[in-house]
Amino acid sequence: MRQISVKTLEEHKASFKANSGYLLPSLQRYVIRKVADDQAASERRSDIMHPSEMCKPDWCARRDFHRITLGDRKDIEPRFTSELIFAEGHTIHDKYQGWLHGMGLLYGRWQCRSCHYSFMAQSPQLCEVCPSTSLRYREVPLENSEYLIAGHADGAVNHGNEWLEVDEPFLIEVKSIGLGTVRVEHTELWRKHSDGEFDLTRLWQEIKRPFPAHIRQATLYCWLSGYRKMVFIYESKWNQQTKEFVVTPDFKHIQWILDSAKDVAQAIRQGMEPYRPGWATLNHRTCKACPYRGECWGETNDQEDQPAITVRKAAGPRRRKAFRPT
Repeated sequence: MRQISVKTLEEHKASFKANSGYLLPSLQRYVIRKVADDQAASERRSDIMHPSEMCKPDWCARRDFHRITLGDRKDIEPRFTSELIFAEGHTIHDKYQGWLHGMGLLYGRWQCRSCHYSFMAQSPQLCEVCPSTSLRYREVPLENSEYLIAGHADGAVNHGNEWLEVDEPFLIEVKSIGLGTVRVEHTELWRKHSDGEFDLTRLWQEIKRPFPAHIRQATLYCWLSGYRKMVFIYESKWNQQTKEFVVTPDFKHIQWILDSAKDVAQAIRQGMEPYRPGWATLNHRTCKACPYRGECWGETNDQEDQPAITVRKAAGPRRRKAFRPT
């Protein structure tokens, strides 16, 4: 029987409160229960590291070690507002992928809804096995088994046509940019505008290059796939304006990520914990919210921040002092 967390049950119960609305509470209950069911049946792999997480500035390789060895623990409970954000992101992806498919440009893995056969192709119209035209796009799979890294790019173009001349194949990532994205990914720009009245038009104009985490993600995706170029499409949530950025990878900028991932892979195979990242402290916000805090830090009480300590060293190349670049 599927287990539902206390937090999810509390939010589910809260939606029944009087005067909370006529239709919206029912929608909220449906979404919360649906998310819980989807999480239980999720195809998201728990035995590998995910590139989108690895490229964040507060990525903790040690957390991934615990997640892979102990099992996935959901530290983010279903929330109606969060699901609205996720759903909007999926809608934007579907929109661009549908257009690119119609243009005959969308390369990746496709799955037939009739016979469930899966195959790689650029904008196919029919299943390769049966005559069905009902195909589901499963994006571009990326994996390196040695480093235990796997993920998906939003799309790719392998060759051009009358719509687009292509000098070389490239990957595609679609990003929905909201104020929260700017606050997390470009703190300096956020602070510049949050000091006074927000000028959303000017804020959008001042985004002139991909955010650092996105550049790392593009570089890692290219390293995993062999592609030498990624095209980002940014779409603003507040005015639906778009920007395009092209990233050509320089792999030295993600060497620290690859070193950390290799350490984790070796640690998992040898049953030994890797180092914590250099920024980790007992009271760091990321450590406080981590579902593996108990295994990582042991029995703790409220105390002042203390420097990161190390445990048994995993065999492998010489480690860096911190996972995050300076």
